[in-house]
Amino acid sequence: MKNENPFINSFSLGQWVKNILSKSRIDTISEWRMLEYWIQVEIYRNLLEEDWVSWKPVGDYEQPYYTRNPHLGSKSNWKWADLVIWRKRNGKNEMLWFELKDLGRSKERLDDNIKQVAFDTVALKGFDAFKTLEGWLEPPEVIRDKGRIKEWKSNSFIFDGANHRFAQVILIPLHFADTSDEHNNIKTTWNKFLMDILKNTNVNITHNINVSTTQKFSIFSIIM
Repeated sequence: MKNENPFINSFSLGQWVKNILSKSRIDTISEWRMLEYWIQVEIYRNLLEEDWVSWKPVGDYEQPYYTRNPHLGSKSNWKWADLVIWRKRNGKNEMLWFELKDLGRSKERLDDNIKQVAFDTVALKGFDAFKTLEGWLEPPEVIRDKGRIKEWKSNSFIFDGANHRFAQVILIPLHFADTSDEHNNIKTTWNKFLMDILKNTNVNITHNINVSTTQKFSIFSIIM
C-alpha cells in the first residue's frame, strides 16, 4: 500500500477522510461543537502514523498563505490554511493546502456557512506562491509570530519549484443532507455562491465536489 495516494481526486480524498473519521468513531461524538479542530488532529495523526503515506505535514500548525482573492471585507491578503502537507515525487516537490470546515448544527445558518466555504475556495485559487514564500522568509506584521519564524524559514525549501494544489473538506450533519437531492442542493448552493463571488475576478474554477457519508455525517470534498 505504500504507493497509494489519497489526493488523486475529490473521490479518493473523500474516501480517505471518511475512513479516518469512521475509524476514529466520529459518529459517537456527533453532538460535539468543536469537531473542526478534532478533524484536523485526526488527519494530522494519520499522516504521521501511516507508513504508506508519502505526504507529510509542513510544521505542526495552520500555515499562512497570500491570496490575490481575499474575503470581502478582509483587512489583508493573508489567510491561514488549516493544514499543509508535502511530498517529493519524481524529483519535484508537491504541496497541498487544506481548508477543513465543520458547518455546525444549525440548518438555518447552512447557506451562510456554505457562502463562507465558497469564499475559502476562491481564496485558495488566488494563492500566490511567490508572495507566500516571501512572507515566510520575511513575515509581515499581519502574520508575524516570533515563535514560528524559524519554522517557516526552515521549511521554505519546499517551495522550490513546487507544484501547489488545494483541498477542501466540509462536514455536514447527515440529517441536513441525507439524500442525493439534498446533496445536490448543497453542491448547487456552493456553486451559486462561487459564481457570484467570481464575477469580479479573473479566476476560473472547475471542480468536482464529492460526497462521502458516515452514519451521521456527509463529507463534501474537492481537490483543485
